Amino acid sequence: MEEKKIKRRPGRPRIVPLKKSQPRTGVTNTPSNAGNVVEISYSEPSNLETLWKFYKHMTVETHQLIFRKETLTMYGKDHDGQSHVYVKINGNKLNRFYCKEPLEIGLARNTMAQYIKTIDRGTEKVSIISRGASCKKNIRMIFRTPIGAPEDHKIDVIGEYDRLGNEKKEEEFICEDDYMISFKLPWKYFKKKYKDLKYAESTQMIFTQDDCDSPLAMKYTDKSRKGSSKILFNDYEKINFVSKLEKDETFRVSIVLEDLKAISTSLMADTIQIYLDERKDMLLVADMDDGTIEVRVLIKIVDNRDGDDIHTEPLTGITTSKPIGPSTQKLQTPSPISHTSKSTPLNPSPLVVSKTKQDGGDGDSDGGDAGSDGEDAGSDGEDGDSDDEDGDSDGEDGESSSE
Repeated sequence: MEEKKIKRRPGRPRIVPLKKSQPRTGVTNTPSNAGNVVEISYSEPSNLETLWKFYKHMTVETHQLIFRKETLTMYGKDHDGQSHVYVKINGNKLNRFYCKEPLEIGLARNTMAQYIKTIDRGTEKVSIISRGASCKKNIRMIFRTPIGAPEDHKIDVIGEYDRLGNEKKEEEFICEDDYMISFKLPWKYFKKKYKDLKYAESTQMIFTQDDCDSPLAMKYTDKSRKGSSKILFNDYEKINFVSKLEKDETFRVSIVLEDLKAISTSLMADTIQIYLDERKDMLLVADMDDGTIEVRVLIKIVDNRDGDDIHTEPLTGITTSKPIGPSTQKLQTPSPISHTSKSTPLNPSPLVVSKTKQDGGDGDSDGGDAGSDGEDAGSDGEDGDSDDEDGDSDGEDGESSSE
């Protein structure tokens, strides 16, 4: 009998053949080497590369790694403490996961990044190993390649790093039911809205709901304060919108746009889940590789419910993450100069008066101070404009990083 010919698929053959899927056995109770206390294998190393690029955009300096029986948890924060990131890797969805006993270590992002950024399409698998004798000194990261030449990297641990419980508790990242509003957006759409606000040179992204029957709205104002935009999400099913707002209640939450830069310029998943509450940090959740890696980010909100105006220019000496309201301090008017005071007698001589004006005497000193204050205020306004120009350049950097 003649062998049947296999019909060739349409199109040109692939230059790079598809990677064969490797079995994922998940959590195991037996190590491959008796001296290891941690063994992790993952056949999708490109996801780790994407995750570390997000860490770079977020300017995370240190990582806390907590190995547990079935999970690996990583925690870090940005340089100014406005955002905190919590990553949970599910050991049951990995190719192999073994943890003899709970272990906590700290790593520097730059040290990890110099090895993870070498991951390319030829990297088939990444393994993380910690041996019992040196678990508090270093860990090993091994890259498997198609030519059978494993790359073994040893990374030293650090003693000082940001830890869960100091500023943020682990419960704050996983308590989703306590939020007033939740919805889901396509990641590319969320990224586009961030760019739109950058083009308008706006500084805040605002979410509102006027009452329990009104749709969710996204608002922002341009830099000139002469134009504003509103986006209404009327189709609740498309965004999985859930609101716990009761009758006669309103909702308003503002977020500093610059704090959304890292999450907006990254592309870790197809969709992003957003949780909002007036008394909590904004919570953003993304799932990578069908829930193998779960990324949760807490971002501080701005409480400005008392006013509808959006401050588009930062004020000197005031952080944008705090409410900016009208000043309640009364201006002190200068006391009038008494011409009958014995301590400051008036000199009727015109020569003396002209000399006083020329030297900038007591009578003109208040006016001179007021003039200098006006110049300082003008310089502050110019500084605010320069900050906005820097924001534009940051936005362009974010686009190039994402591409």
